[in-house]
Order: sequence, then C-alpha cells, then structure tokens
Amino acid sequence: MTPNLNPTADNPLIDRNPPSDRFDEFFRNLISKLRRDTGVQNIYGGYNQIEKPPSMFDEIGSCTALGLNTEEISQLLEKGKDPYLFFVAVPLNDMDSLVEKPDMDIWDFEENYLKKYIPAETFSTGRILIHSESVKLRTIRFVMYL
Repeated sequence: MTPNLNPTADNPLIDRNPPSDRFDEFFRNLISKLRRDTGVQNIYGGYNQIEKPPSMFDEIGSCTALGLNTEEISQLLEKGKDPYLFFVAVPLNDMDSLVEKPDMDIWDFEENYLKKYIPAETFSTGRILIHSESVKLRTIRFVMYL
C-alpha cells in the first residue's frame, strides 16, 4: 500500500500494511494518549508486516531495518509468528527537539512518554519526509508480533 505522505491530525497514519482495523484503533488510542500527555498535536504513526528476514538496510514501508534485531525477527518468522514494524513519528527541528515543544528532545519524548505505553524495545533512528518533503519526522520504531 502506498504511504500517506500528507498525514493530518484526523488521519495520522503514514503506513498501513496490510490495513488492519485493530492496528488503526491501537494507533488512534496511542496517539490520543501521547497528545494528551505531551501537548504535542503533530504525532503520526504506522505499521508494516515483516514478511521476510530483513537485512540492516532493507526498507520496511517508510522505515529501514537499521537498529532492529534482525536475528530475533528471523526467529519469529521461523516460529510462524507475524512480526510487524510499528513506528511513531514527530516533527523535529535541526537540534533534534520537537518542533511544537523545543524544550523536549526526541529522547525525552521516547523515554518519558512513549515507553509508558509500548511493551517493547524502541529505536529512535531514521526519518520520514512528509508534506512534499517540507516536514522532517523522526521515527521511533518497535517490533511486536501476533
């Protein structure tokens, strides 16, 4: 499925591969909680099923596999699990601070807010360009499986 490179507050999902009402609802709830907790409104997300063991530089939807435990993902696939790469993305300035809250950097957002709701290891690497490449988002990625 083609990524949504013009996400909005009402339609914040960039990747939905394959589309899932369950995951859409998960992200609506997660983004709502993060908006409430942080005061940041421009929070986006997405998910992509991982269908084969990735190499470090493989693209998985709008993200890369860089930093992921590819061995663990391979083992999940061998066991018949369905791993997904999830991500939350927020606009950053050149100093890695959130555009809407310059006193909060990406690591504060990840450690003090996102990790309250995510029962998995997170990785804040990579970026996505949206709105005709005028907005830079930092992605915080995590893998979960069904």
